[in-house]
Amino acid sequence: MCKKLFTSDIKPPRFFRLGICTIHLNLHLTFTRFFIKFTCIWYVKMQRLLTSLLLLILTQLYAFQPEEDLHEFSGKHFLASYLECDVDALGNVQGMISAMTEAVISSGATILASTPYVFEPNGLTMVFLLSESHASIHTYPEHGACFVDLFTCGDRCSSEEFDAILRAYLRPKQVNARLFARHSDIEEISLR
Repeated sequence: MCKKLFTSDIKPPRFFRLGICTIHLNLHLTFTRFFIKFTCIWYVKMQRLLTSLLLLILTQLYAFQPEEDLHEFSGKHFLASYLECDVDALGNVQGMISAMTEAVISSGATILASTPYVFEPNGLTMVFLLSESHASIHTYPEHGACFVDLFTCGDRCSSEEFDAILRAYLRPKQVNARLFARHSDIEEISLR
């Protein structure tokens, strides 16, 4: 190993060669120790970093439960027929759209999209796509009546708020309403 350090054919004295070899060996050992120490420090730091990252990921996974746990296969379906409504309120398409939107929002549902369709002169069919499911209204101004429904998965939303806002806007003289619990079976729930 030391011979590789010397390029000429003239060999220096033995003590000098030993000194060079000793220096070379010390440098080699120093570098090796540094490399091992650096590698160990790097390994420990990487291990700590990966452990922290793993804990962060596990914390986030624990905080956000899987979809299956968040959404049960159950929901509530509110159906109503509002009869003998205020003709001006029922025939006001923009007012009806606003009232229906307010009713859906007040139920606690999340609106993803809505699509109104006007039947001239002032009939309205409107469907709301909700994060929880759907809501719809079909007006018959010539009969002073409309049909509505609100279906929401889970039990977070309130059909009572939905119904209260539409009743306040339309002022119907007669209401036929039903609430159903839907899951693997369908059961009627009494309205309060």
